[in-house]
Amino acid sequence: MSYHFLGGTVLAVVLATGASAATLVNGSLTGPIANGGVPSGWTTLLGSPDTMDENNNVGVGSPFSVAPSGPSPDGGTWVGFAGGYVESFGQTISDFVIGQNYDLSWYAGNFGADVGPGYNGPNAIEVLLDGVSIGMGAIHAVGSDWFAESIQFQATATSGMLAFRLFNGNTNSYMSIDGIAIDVANVPLPASLLLLGTALAGLGGFKRRKKH
Repeated sequence: MSYHFLGGTVLAVVLATGASAATLVNGSLTGPIANGGVPSGWTTLLGSPDTMDENNNVGVGSPFSVAPSGPSPDGGTWVGFAGGYVESFGQTISDFVIGQNYDLSWYAGNFGADVGPGYNGPNAIEVLLDGVSIGMGAIHAVGSDWFAESIQFQATATSGMLAFRLFNGNTNSYMSIDGIAIDVANVPLPASLLLLGTALAGLGGFKRRKKH
């Protein structure tokens, strides 16, 4: 019986991740329409990002360069931010597990803004952790579609400022982001560990049957 317990316990430890997703507040970016304001849980870091929807571009009803097909798959309001006039927003995540890999995902759209010099250039959404770039989405030209995007990163500290900005700060662009989420990355375990756990579990079962 003791061998069976040991084998089952080791297998459970080998297969368990033992980690939980980091806590992200209001990843749906739900909030009142605002020109120069971001939803609760988030902080403006540079410029004046806006909270908007399909009827209120730049948070004030300015015309889109290309009208969005509708709300993002996450629904509701979202945040728009510019390149050329660089804007950025973010929030501090306080419960990262050091060494843990995380998947960060979001929806991106480049609908532009038909204001001022015209913010209709191609661009991509870049992600920073404590001011250091950890990845970016694809470059999108102005269009009506939303795109699902994601990156993977490894936490090196338990706390850090997660921030978003446009990759090319010199291009007059205005992009939209919504549905931000962080999950523990599904990293396959080494085959040697899986084999060890399976072997020990099998040994435990064999010992139990022999005793009977």
